[in-house]
Amino acid sequence: MIQKKQIIVASIATNEETDNHLITKMIDEGKENSGKVANVTLGDAGYFSGEEISKAETKGYTILVNEPPKISKKAEGFRKEDFEYNKDKDIYVCPSNRELEFRHKIKKRNKNRLIKVYRCKEHKTCSNRALCSSNKTGRRIERYEFEESLENQRAKQKLKENKKLLKKRAQIVEAVFGWIKHNGNFTRWHYCCLESVEAQWLLLCSSIKLRKLYRVWDVKGLVYSN
Repeated sequence: MIQKKQIIVASIATNEETDNHLITKMIDEGKENSGKVANVTLGDAGYFSGEEISKAETKGYTILVNEPPKISKKAEGFRKEDFEYNKDKDIYVCPSNRELEFRHKIKKRNKNRLIKVYRCKEHKTCSNRALCSSNKTGRRIERYEFEESLENQRAKQKLKENKKLLKKRAQIVEAVFGWIKHNGNFTRWHYCCLESVEAQWLLLCSSIKLRKLYRVWDVKGLVYSN
């Protein structure tokens, strides 16, 4: 969506449970329709995916995507977040300054993800072992193949200017759903199959765009003739 005029440049209807794998596709479609890409694309937590963020980075797209809130649990020992990853040495360093070395790779069947496994070889002599792991083979850390992209995204979101941008996301896009539901009195789909639902959704989006564009044309006094 174009922020200043709130004009929709891309829209997709989907039957996927989440939007995790859609943000790059949405940017691609917006680029195809408008010929341009936003300086920064903002997304809600539903778009937070290491794979998609990595794909966007590869294509040169700048995105800021809110991270889903984490379920807070009382910390009884060292969390993964307490371990620092050293990219040059490809190791994790624990709060006790001991190194967890890369051992092997595995693939998670349920999510088809490639995971790197790191283990500590000094766990038997570590004075903080009780805070780290009760496993007899020592602490195990798993690193997701797109975790670097997630780390870069989290670092971006710590910047003051990016925090301000993310706060604007809701006011830019959520109003559209209000127009559709309240002003347009549209609260349910009238068809079942995805193809028909998408056609109806595109028609709704087109009506909003025409209303927005009409205001621009009216202000500028543009006249179109056959």
